[in-house]
Amino acid sequence: RFEPLRLADHAEVEDAIAAATGDYSGHRPATVLFAIATPLVGDRFRLTNAPWTIDPERMIARFALHEVVLMNDFAAQGLAAVGLGPECLTPSGDAEIRPGRPKVAIGPGTGLGIANIVRVGGRWAVIPGEGGHIDLGPRTRREMEIWPHLAKENGRMSAELAIPGRGLENLHRAIVLSRGERPEPRD
Repeated sequence: RFEPLRLADHAEVEDAIAAATGDYSGHRPATVLFAIATPLVGDRFRLTNAPWTIDPERMIARFALHEVVLMNDFAAQGLAAVGLGPECLTPSGDAEIRPGRPKVAIGPGTGLGIANIVRVGGRWAVIPGEGGHIDLGPRTRREMEIWPHLAKENGRMSAELAIPGRGLENLHRAIVLSRGERPEPRD
């Protein structure tokens, strides 16, 4: 069992791996699988909401691996969701859980990941996406009161700016400001 590490404490992913496994004396893996938060296009992969670049060739060289396998983080979540029993699932609204029907995995973290899970040809197919990039807009009177106080990027309000991580800080600040109060910085 490896202890969690703070991303900000390590300049590169390899440094974090070395710190996490430094005292480990067991068998060394030949293959490493990473589920990463970024589109998998190209040979090197910059994480969506973190300063690390994942370079499989660099990892292979540093840790004497045979291969590094990468997958989208929400492709991994979707595959994991397929194995969950009904007791682990939560229906949306008044919907009921129906085996064999489409599912969705949603995860607020540093961003807002999403995966659709559907049956294709009798097998489950996982379609990952970047849920945090959808636009948000106010619908209720309360949301209209909060809206002017939300920090936006390039004039645009995305789900990522209101739901996960820094979005929660943004939302908290906007709610406090909408009440005419002064917000305390939060992290």
